[in-house]
Amino acid sequence: MNKPKNLYIMKKIYLFFAFLLSIFGVSSAVATDLPTGIFEVGDAATTLETGKWYFLYNQGTGKYIQESASGALSQVGSPKGKDASTGVGYLIELEEASDGKFYIKTGLGNYYKGPGSSARGTGASATASWAMRINPIDGTTGHFTLQGTTYNMVAPSDGGDIKGGTAKTAGSTGDWVFYNVSTTTSDELTGRDLYNYQMSKLGLIRLHNKRTSTSYLTTTASGVATGAAKASKGLSQIWILEKNGSGYTLRSANTGQYLQSTFGTPANASTTLYFQFSPNNTGTESYCNISSSSDFSGQTCLNLGNNGTTVTKWSYSGDAGSDWAIELAEDITEEDVRNNLNATKGYASELKDGAYYRLVATNYTRYMTEVDGNVQSISLNEDNYAQYWKLVKNGNGWTIQNVLSQKYVQIQSTTSAVYKTGTSKATLYPRRTDDKWEYKWVISNTSNGTSGLHTASSQNYNVVLWSTTADASIWAFQEVALTDEDIENARGALQEYEELMKNLTAYQTHLGNLFEDMACTTLKADIQALSDEALAQNADFSALHKDIQAMVLKVKNGNWQQYTNSKTGYTADYERFFRIADYQVYSHHQDMAGSGNFTMSNPFGRLSNPTGIVANAG
Repeated sequence: MNKPKNLYIMKKIYLFFAFLLSIFGVSSAVATDLPTGIFEVGDAATTLETGKWYFLYNQGTGKYIQESASGALSQVGSPKGKDASTGVGYLIELEEASDGKFYIKTGLGNYYKGPGSSARGTGASATASWAMRINPIDGTTGHFTLQGTTYNMVAPSDGGDIKGGTAKTAGSTGDWVFYNVSTTTSDELTGRDLYNYQMSKLGLIRLHNKRTSTSYLTTTASGVATGAAKASKGLSQIWILEKNGSGYTLRSANTGQYLQSTFGTPANASTTLYFQFSPNNTGTESYCNISSSSDFSGQTCLNLGNNGTTVTKWSYSGDAGSDWAIELAEDITEEDVRNNLNATKGYASELKDGAYYRLVATNYTRYMTEVDGNVQSISLNEDNYAQYWKLVKNGNGWTIQNVLSQKYVQIQSTTSAVYKTGTSKATLYPRRTDDKWEYKWVISNTSNGTSGLHTASSQNYNVVLWSTTADASIWAFQEVALTDEDIENARGALQEYEELMKNLTAYQTHLGNLFEDMACTTLKADIQALSDEALAQNADFSALHKDIQAMVLKVKNGNWQQYTNSKTGYTADYERFFRIADYQVYSHHQDMAGSGNFTMSNPFGRLSNPTGIVANAG
């Protein structure tokens, strides 16, 4: 560690080297060892030293200063209770510059830029203009001003990032306090300090309830959230706690799905939840409340019922079922969770040139499919080769070619318009998101673009052009193994279907010459009288597709498929029976729901009847 030096005992030899540094700039200076453990805020320093860590606090706004990953210097709450490994941005140390000035270096290795008329943040290498004089404020021990070339450093009263100003009196936004840094361990924390620490850690947690301390929030095999006894293994009781705007998300480490505001069945869409230190706590307790509402009002909190299993919504006020204890899941690693989620879902971490994939719209678990030249997300059908895509590297991007039609996804330039397929080898740009748990992607029109493929539920799940920041613009790639024979058979079936549709009008004419009715239930008498050999010579019959010919022969000869129950031996010709039939009229769906005869508690919709068939009268 660097040897501490009193700021006010300056030696001439240091001034000489500081002069050289002010000319050439300071870069990659040896950093003081970073602290470990959990932050505690020590006493305010009355004498400042180089080579020592401090927290910088503004007396005027009551806020601490933290450097973000982007280099902004923001006003935030206390670092107390935060893990030192994730709270590095709070740390500052002083480095000598020249002429009695000092650089402020952060725990992230960057330097405060000197105060300017607007917020300037930090930079990687200090220059002379960033050095500041640190002057005590008269009559206030431990309070200082940070004086730049033109301005003093101030913390805006509106909470904005620090910048230059004129304030320099005690208690003003230009009044700065350097607090000494100390650390403790989690074993020593209780009450609010423990809660703050746990919330700062985020990551993998368990939640057990105060009402029944042996009950843990659990995802069942069917995906429903419930209370259950602590499991000795598995991930069903492990939750991923992550920051999301002003709130948080809770995500099952077992399924990757998010706990919803109803607290029932988790789903793919992320939902913001809110945490608070429970007002029910007494003494050293550190329970929290989890609510779908930011003000925790009414019956909006996650609650465990008296039976220790039922999860519901209720008020936190005086109810132990709404009090949850956070346990850091230190026996589970992030790698365990990543491996589970991606192996279970088959998500690819990288794309392979020439490989075949299914593209999953993860927000809805629907699969990108070519439908009549449009790109749409529909339910999985492994036999539908229009859901398989070949990716080929093309410069910095990729072409996405449908395996069945051999057409490519085209560029769409109009917002909300549907993506199409075509023969042009259009280049799209898939890139991984910052999701650390699942291998998820956005697919943009341009390299690092902000708009691209998005599944629009409001447009029948068509894939449209939209912002790549939306949840419905997130995709996953599932690599699939397809043989050349599989592909050729699928393409042959498509070609056969296209030929069938192209000749549909002609087939209808030929069938009209063979049958008495449009439903094709009764052959004309002269056709029925023909032998199979003679029928094969008939011009109308021979012009039909082979599958339609097979139907004609079934009607003619009555050789319908028979179905036999292996247990009872009962045999029935369901193929003929259900092809054309009369169906009895059933009551209106709302009458059915209300009658109590069908054990239906809700009217549902018009299809809620024994057959699922709806028709107009007449």
